[in-house]
Amino acid sequence: MYNTWNHNKYLYVKNFISKEDLKVILKDIKIYFTNNLHKEKDGSVIKSGQQTQPNLHIISKSKPWKNYYKKLNELANILGKEKLTKSWALKIEKKAPGVYHKHQENSITSVFYVQNPNMSLGTHLTDGLNDIIIPGHENSLLIFDGTITHDAIFPTYTLKKPRYSLVTDYE
Repeated sequence: MYNTWNHNKYLYVKNFISKEDLKVILKDIKIYFTNNLHKEKDGSVIKSGQQTQPNLHIISKSKPWKNYYKKLNELANILGKEKLTKSWALKIEKKAPGVYHKHQENSITSVFYVQNPNMSLGTHLTDGLNDIIIPGHENSLLIFDGTITHDAIFPTYTLKKPRYSLVTDYE
């Protein structure tokens, strides 16, 4: 089930949801960037790509979203995680400074590539000694230990259409 990289495990699933559900989710995400944008405490927009509020699992109620979260919850449960704590969208359009980071202790993180004009704009994982870049195929899902240092891969140029991904944390 898992792929292994330097004793770290990750799961990568292509064609995660139906094309019809993917279209609806992409349309909704674009709206969320208008009316549910996350801002820093000082009111500014995050510099390394825009993010929505981390509440998409609460506010997204249509059938495609329910299908997405149901399938994601099934995988998380198999991996021993039952509590979905945060879910947000990330929008990347141009070159920006990355921010390597970790998520909370005892979590798994998923990245779902909703729209990605270049599959090389995936996710970079590093454990301090070794690095791996997981490609970001549209409609693919990456699940990994959120305590591993990671970041999105940013383009070196302005994209013709944005890279949209959904990020979800479980405890």
